[in-house]
Amino acid sequence: MKPGHAKQQGVTLVEMVITIVIIGIALAGTIAAFSSVVGRSSDTLIQTRTISLAQAYLDEILALPFDRATPPGGEPPFSGNCRVIGGNANNRPQFRSVDQYDGIVHSPPQLLSGLEGEGYEGFTVSISVSCVGPEIGLPDGHAKRIDVQIGTPLNQTVVFSAYRGHF
Repeated sequence: MKPGHAKQQGVTLVEMVITIVIIGIALAGTIAAFSSVVGRSSDTLIQTRTISLAQAYLDEILALPFDRATPPGGEPPFSGNCRVIGGNANNRPQFRSVDQYDGIVHSPPQLLSGLEGEGYEGFTVSISVSCVGPEIGLPDGHAKRIDVQIGTPLNQTVVFSAYRGHF
């Protein structure tokens, strides 16, 4: 070491600026990744609620007999022509068969559990019931197809279908 020269300690201004730029670029990338994940998390919540809502309606519908004329316990099976006779949505607790759900539209959803629309604001439920058979390998009119269409707050429409046979 030469006399009169002290050993330099610390960082130069150029090194400090380069460090700040590198940290800024890394933070920008991290924030962009997190904002993308946060945006998609609401989609997942809506998808989960859509599935839960459809399942609640389908469980309620499929617990009922094929037709109003089906005797308690389902024996003997209904032997008449398949028919779909819609019901009054206000009388849902008194429904006695799957076909009474045909034509029901709820916005917001109205669950029989009493949670009318709670957490389901912006959702719409539309139900249709139709007679089927050959398309699922049964004689004509031996099953009913129940379609539960859910409209989401993101303006998406998802249809869930189930079949109810008369056996």
